[in-house]
Amino acid sequence: EIENNFSVSSSGGQNYWEELLKGRYQKNQVEELDAMGKGKRSRKKLLVRGFAHLDDVSSDEEDEDYEVNLSAKSHSKKKAQTADDTNPLPLMEGEGNSLKVLGFTLSQRNTFLQILMRFGVGDFDWKEFAPRIKQKTWHEINAYGNLFMSHIAEDINDSPTFSDGVPKEGLQIEDVLVRIAVLLSIREKVSS
Repeated sequence: EIENNFSVSSSGGQNYWEELLKGRYQKNQVEELDAMGKGKRSRKKLLVRGFAHLDDVSSDEEDEDYEVNLSAKSHSKKKAQTADDTNPLPLMEGEGNSLKVLGFTLSQRNTFLQILMRFGVGDFDWKEFAPRIKQKTWHEINAYGNLFMSHIAEDINDSPTFSDGVPKEGLQIEDVLVRIAVLLSIREKVSS
């Protein structure tokens, strides 16, 4: 159910995200140039206020084990996918620091964001995420990733929550959009 609502697996969905991200990135560039001309440009502080104390989510050892992790998980994924399809996770459960969003704890949400800021969204296949969030199946990461993308696509406002009630947790959406757009742009230049 969740996957259907937030799916970006089709080429049309991928184009939608790429156009949205490019538009946001270009708008941000214009605003920064305007601010520079007026002497008002300020350095961006933390990407996310609550994520300052996290360690880097990747290590050389994890990178070396990438292929092994993917092949080892492939058998358990099918079983987990079937269970997930029949029993979809609630959007939110718990509260405060114990809040889970689609089963993702605060720590796992932080890890997801760090991976996103390092690797971008790739082809929206989340292949960089599965070996680095070992407690989650690809299906769970895909569902959360699509929810995350739907959140950052919303109009930016001062509300502490997204339209579905999920808290923003200090997420600096403009910074995330710009970073994703930059990484997409780099991918295009490298592949052309």
